[in-house]
Amino acid sequence: MKIGRLEIRWTNRAVATRAMQGDSAQLLAAFAVPDTTAWWRAVNWILDVAEAETVRNARNSTMHTNMVLNAVGAGEGIDLVRTKLKEARENAIHQDRSEQVSRA
Repeated sequence: MKIGRLEIRWTNRAVATRAMQGDSAQLLAAFAVPDTTAWWRAVNWILDVAEAETVRNARNSTMHTNMVLNAVGAGEGIDLVRTKLKEARENAIHQDRSEQVSRA
């Protein structure tokens, strides 16, 4: 849907989910790591830096409403990515534990 220059897109999650089904089992296993692992800490550090930048941009743009909204929206997007990464890690660890129990 377009409103002037603004375009809103809705994605069909069912289609996207089906497309990822084949790879999901292999990809999910990559997240079954302790939260002290270097790459996990690096990913979270990058997200922290990006989040701090969006906060800084929002604070510096208080006179420009659209810029503030963009910065806040970007921050929410970063938070969503962080949440999805944490959920993927928890699911992978849970699945890994389930597989270990079933093998025993």
